[in-house]
Amino acid sequence: MTSMENGIVVDSELTTSASDSGSDAAATSSSDSSEEKTTAAANNAATTMTATDSAASATSNSYRVITTAPPYEDLLAACRENRRADLETLISNRRANNNEVCRYTLSNLLKEAVLHDSADVVAFCLEQGAIVYEEPLLWTVFANDAFASYSVLIQHRAIDPNRVLPCYGDLLGVLIVENKLEGVRCCLENGANPNENLLEEYKTALAAAAERGNIAMVELLLDHGAWTKESGALILAAEKGDTEMVRFLLSKGLDINEMGVKGPLGAEELDEIGTALHKAISNGHINTAALLIDAGADTKLKDAQGRTPEKLAEECHQPAILEKLGKLPLSSHSPLSPSMPTPGSTESGSSLLGRISKAYEKITPTPFFISLVFFFCIYQSRKVYHP
Repeated sequence: MTSMENGIVVDSELTTSASDSGSDAAATSSSDSSEEKTTAAANNAATTMTATDSAASATSNSYRVITTAPPYEDLLAACRENRRADLETLISNRRANNNEVCRYTLSNLLKEAVLHDSADVVAFCLEQGAIVYEEPLLWTVFANDAFASYSVLIQHRAIDPNRVLPCYGDLLGVLIVENKLEGVRCCLENGANPNENLLEEYKTALAAAAERGNIAMVELLLDHGAWTKESGALILAAEKGDTEMVRFLLSKGLDINEMGVKGPLGAEELDEIGTALHKAISNGHINTAALLIDAGADTKLKDAQGRTPEKLAEECHQPAILEKLGKLPLSSHSPLSPSMPTPGSTESGSSLLGRISKAYEKITPTPFFISLVFFFCIYQSRKVYHP
């Protein structure tokens, strides 16, 4: 039985006979028929594909086929090295090989050129119609000092020289804050307006430059029409104690009695309102305050809290400024009289307090002075009872 089954199996794989059993013969015939149909279908498909390929080959000369462009590393390298002629050749070769360079690709090339300050390539990309994304390009100019490229962008009217960068101001203001003189010069020479925008919502370009103590930059801004009236420049220079800047600004005719930070402000900003003299006194800049007084600053003007320079000097314990104002003799603000007792003395605290009061009876008492006297009396009393 086993050998017969094996024989049948072998016979069914190798040949198909009419003497096989009915069911086996039917199955075998069905399988052969399916294989024949499959083979025929495959032959038809191959014939169809051959015909299609022939048709495509026949029409290849009539239609332009754009293939996928290879990587752009060669183009980027030309941008980095400012090789305009090479970039033109590379792009021409690509177009000749049906590899189109679109405007978006040119935009990426433009950004790469600005990143490396390749001004010639920047000009070429703009001439070829590159899409300009203004804000990212401005940040790239600022971060990389790409001022040659910036000039090309301005000349091609690709960007606005007074465009405001969110949370920072225009490019001119950003460069002033960073104290980049050449960048400021480039902006001004390409049409940036020093009076167009404010920094930090209240600071003019001239004030920002004065605050940084850059006389050359301040002079450059003035040469390009920066306004001096109510600019706040003198006030910020006095606040910093920059005596040389204050002297320079006064020589340019800035108002010595200008009140800083005008407008509807809250109580928390009252300290910001005052003249340059107020600022110098409140920040302890004695030399700057003396310069302003000698230059004719009005010593009767009051700040937003109603304080004259004299009153402010008293509150800030500035005897040298009071002396300059003519309100305090030079000898009257010596620390202690030579006749005052020394540590270890047996003089009583009440007697000591009386002597100190007589020695300073001509000085207007202040909280600091009263505290000083109080602690000195305690010190002397401890010496009496704990020798």
